[in-house]
Amino acid sequence: MRLQLAARKLVEYILPRHAQDWVQRKYLASQITRGRRKHPDMDHLPVLVQPGDTVVDIGANAGAYTFELSKLVGASGKVFAFEPVAHNFSMLLATIHKAGLRNVTPLKVALSDRVGSREMVIPDSSISDHRLAKFAIEWQRGRQEWVQAETLDHLLEIGQISPPKFVKCDVEGASGEVIRGAGGIIRKHKPAWLIEIWYSSEFDLMSDLGYCAFAGSSRLVPASHFDPTTADYFFLPADRVDSFNT
Repeated sequence: MRLQLAARKLVEYILPRHAQDWVQRKYLASQITRGRRKHPDMDHLPVLVQPGDTVVDIGANAGAYTFELSKLVGASGKVFAFEPVAHNFSMLLATIHKAGLRNVTPLKVALSDRVGSREMVIPDSSISDHRLAKFAIEWQRGRQEWVQAETLDHLLEIGQISPPKFVKCDVEGASGEVIRGAGGIIRKHKPAWLIEIWYSSEFDLMSDLGYCAFAGSSRLVPASHFDPTTADYFFLPADRVDSFNT
């Protein structure tokens, strides 16, 4: 870990920004396709994602989850990968290209509870901070980038996506907006979700929609409320709860 940190600092010190971006794209695409960017949550995905499924990766970043989901759904399945920030989107495309992911549709779009143009703020302290990009709020500082925002419901309505069986959502505190923008999909299709939760209101929103929460890493256990020490939660509709009870 110390060697990786030293190498990153050296790259930042020596290379101009465009060269840093090129190195980062190549490095992350290689790491992901070699299975070196796996998160413990990914071990539970085969229970929820089957060959032929349609799935959605919201906040895809460099494509670590996109890569795993692509393998699970197979040639007959579809992955819709959303990443609105230009730098992150270029990394996602690099991973898709390197891995030859023909079942992935990358979309340079932010998902929210309304359609329109939205401002995002990107911390500017190092080349890795693009992953922390979020919808801008008044007191935050960083580089601004305007992006197109959509709702999952609208994209389904216009035929740009198919009804998903599973949704992964990691959007730096904006999960509530994504969920509200997917109300129609949730009511009609009831996909399973993996969500990075920042606020108890996001957890409560999923509970109010009839979902059961599970937390943990190597072993998942039912969760009745939001625990600030836990970030990632699986949310399942009642008829799929047995998946995690076996």
